[in-house]
Amino acid sequence: MELFTEEHYSKALVIGAGSGRDIASCVLVTERLRQIGVGVDLAGFLSPWALHMFDEVLEKPVNELTGKRSKKFIASRADVSLDSYFEPTLYMLNRELDLGIGSFYLFSLQYGTELLGQELERLVKENSYDVVIAVDIGGDILARKKDYPWLLTPIVDFSCLSIIAGLRSGIDSYLTVVGPGTDGELPCRDLQEILSELQREGLVLGFDELTRGSNHYKVYERVNREINSRTGSRSNTFRLIERVLDSSENVLEGREKRVVIKDRKWHLTFPVDLWPSLAKGVYHLDLKGVNSMREVGLNYKSVFEAFTELRALGAGGTELDLSFVSCSVDGRVDEDILFLLTPPDRMEETTRKEILEYGVKLTSQGDIPRSVILAKDRGAFELPPNLDIHESDNWGSNVLFMEAVAGAKQT
Repeated sequence: MELFTEEHYSKALVIGAGSGRDIASCVLVTERLRQIGVGVDLAGFLSPWALHMFDEVLEKPVNELTGKRSKKFIASRADVSLDSYFEPTLYMLNRELDLGIGSFYLFSLQYGTELLGQELERLVKENSYDVVIAVDIGGDILARKKDYPWLLTPIVDFSCLSIIAGLRSGIDSYLTVVGPGTDGELPCRDLQEILSELQREGLVLGFDELTRGSNHYKVYERVNREINSRTGSRSNTFRLIERVLDSSENVLEGREKRVVIKDRKWHLTFPVDLWPSLAKGVYHLDLKGVNSMREVGLNYKSVFEAFTELRALGAGGTELDLSFVSCSVDGRVDEDILFLLTPPDRMEETTRKEILEYGVKLTSQGDIPRSVILAKDRGAFELPPNLDIHESDNWGSNVLFMEAVAGAKQT
């Protein structure tokens, strides 16, 4: 962290660059910053596959997390709160564990990148931050276009990078990548190649190593264990980081994912081969420099648009796969609801087909009013006689819309 000491910063906004536990993992950075006397506020991104209410008001582009009531829910079931909403627990842990974080902000991508960028610019000015630090766990934020087929959750990471790089205030910005490979997306061999390239370009500005004995790691560990205990949720990335710290040999593991569609469940595992020499590292990078090397910038007006854009570019998956989302651009929950029947490409093929066939059945029965499939999956199932599949002029040819035709015979 000598990098931040040398620059003599006084107040930092630390942002978790992913929609999972990245915001909780930011304590690895906030603890180090406050040790050198830098004031810190913390921010993260709300899950784009869900919607959120803050004191009975639908999420805005920037939401301050306070002690007031908030909840997380899927677009098709606004009456059911989701247990995976851990951010209020992190807010409480800040006080209980004396984490020294000032304000908490949660960013929404439901309104698109341009509006959030404008609101972030305003937030930076109002709070007089002199540095912004994005923290990514695992390194998928570094993916090149040729790495896209490996990706499972790129929307938040890429959005975060693009929005911060586009800030017009000239504020200093850094990207800190913790535990490359531990998110189970990009293979370690590709991450090593990427980091070596960034090193040659002079974009790796500093390096630390994760160790169990450090004070900041102990805080990180306790925060994540408390979240696990209080919410009943689990972080695969935290589990893999714990595993790799206890090993000097490569760790063969699996990233677990549960898929639920109505009354059916699938438990899926994606293989992960971790290199301790890489996965124990913390890399501090020039954020704008990393963004400038990206072949594709992400700019969209709704999360559904982000989904279609990334899938068209070859992403193997997104945070929105097998979720209900709104294709409107203003975050409304009562119209334009779609179910994205788009299993990640890395799933075993027979499982993908099984999920597709079940989703098609539910759509033809009217249990799912309207769903979306990838055009490439059109040949994976037989078309029920009462199901209409068509393109939309607004969303390109890589996705197809499905809905039951009223009065047609069901299978």
